[in-house]
Amino acid sequence: MAELLVRAVTSSGEPEWGNSQAGWLENSDALAQLLRTRLSLFVGEFWASKADGLWDPLTGGNLSPEQKVLLLQQRILSTPYVTGISNLDFSSNPTTRQFTFSCTVESQFGRIQLSNAPSTPSQQLP
Repeated sequence: MAELLVRAVTSSGEPEWGNSQAGWLENSDALAQLLRTRLSLFVGEFWASKADGLWDPLTGGNLSPEQKVLLLQQRILSTPYVTGISNLDFSSNPTTRQFTFSCTVESQFGRIQLSNAPSTPSQQLP
């Protein structure tokens, strides 16, 4: 069976240092954190791939609701260790640039319930 170990991040997205074993997440908890991170990434934010990012397409007004759901599904399904997704509920508001979602993710570590609260970007909007 696969194993996944990642450093935990705080609610502000900073790595959690100096917390011994509690500073690490394993398997399903680690995958849930990876998914949340991948789903909140701005286009141009990741140094290794400036084209990577999901926030802008999901919160902007250029895609239909169906296209946004497909984009979200593709992003989740392309995450390592994810084997499926079900019960996806998604809504977005282009005016406020917020989106909410919830779903059940099937993974090599079992089922993960994934959701977010209404979100706003950490950077100033134009």
